[in-house]
Amino acid sequence: MRIKVNGRIEEFIEESLSITEILEKMKYTSPGIIVKYSGKIIREEDFNEVYLRDSDEILVIHIFAGG
Repeated sequence: MRIKVNGRIEEFIEESLSITEILEKMKYTSPGIIVKYSGKIIREEDFNEVYLRDSDEILVIHIFAGG
């Protein structure tokens, strides 16, 4: 499966992966991650329920706070 993550093509051997699985494989582990898929912001609690397939595209954004 090939998907585009933040404008970059990434390849996976699986035919379908959840957003959670993709984030884990790509080592996105910090809290405060926003994912946009098919023009919609996906809630973190839905990451396990949304599956991506070949040619899909997501945008992953890290939210940082400071003081």
